[in-house]
Amino acid sequence: MGQQFFNPTSPFGETGIWAKWEVQPVNTSTVKQRAQALKKDGDELASQLYGGRENITVNFVIKATGATVPNAGSVHSCYHIDSIQVVFNQNDFVRMTVNAHKHSGASSHAASSCREYASTLGEIDAVFGCPSTIMACTIPTGAGVRTITYNLTCNHVDEPGSTGGFLAGDNYDGTETVDIELCDTTQVTAASGWDLLTDNGDKGPTVAQTMSASLEHHLAHVVASNNS
Repeated sequence: MGQQFFNPTSPFGETGIWAKWEVQPVNTSTVKQRAQALKKDGDELASQLYGGRENITVNFVIKATGATVPNAGSVHSCYHIDSIQVVFNQNDFVRMTVNAHKHSGASSHAASSCREYASTLGEIDAVFGCPSTIMACTIPTGAGVRTITYNLTCNHVDEPGSTGGFLAGDNYDGTETVDIELCDTTQVTAASGWDLLTDNGDKGPTVAQTMSASLEHHLAHVVASNNS
């Protein structure tokens, strides 16, 4: 059989919130644990694989305005969404990376089985470049936005069953972070509910004044699911 090229398939499907994102590279890895028992002379007597888990990283590029991101902790096609990153760049289209996992066997995460954390990013109103306003902070009028990196994550805990397979799991402490790079300003003010963790400014004789900043926001879990 010849080598297969092109046309990756999204493991989450192409409807609902995924309809306005075009799938790009998809990376998959499978991990299992191995238990063993030893003979009295120290050599292996028996072994057992358990706790199989598939981890995936799916990359997307935006293809329509009004795109949104999934809830952290939501389950799509049996995959638990672990984290989401959206990158805005002044010279590129908007891109999203989703990390997710599912467990081996029929007992993997069921839809709406875990607590979810909804993004405050909202709908993305342009497919190219950076927005002029940022939900995490206020910036001076006329400041240039070079890059914005948005992350949505939650802590995830799995509980194994009596024979090492998946039994149950849930989430806690959803967190949003925003890293920004600006020009023609050295001033950033955190929005309500956000913490300004770092800000760094530079001025020079031959370049525009620039700054970078990192902000963080913790979320309460939501009941409603966006598994669509």
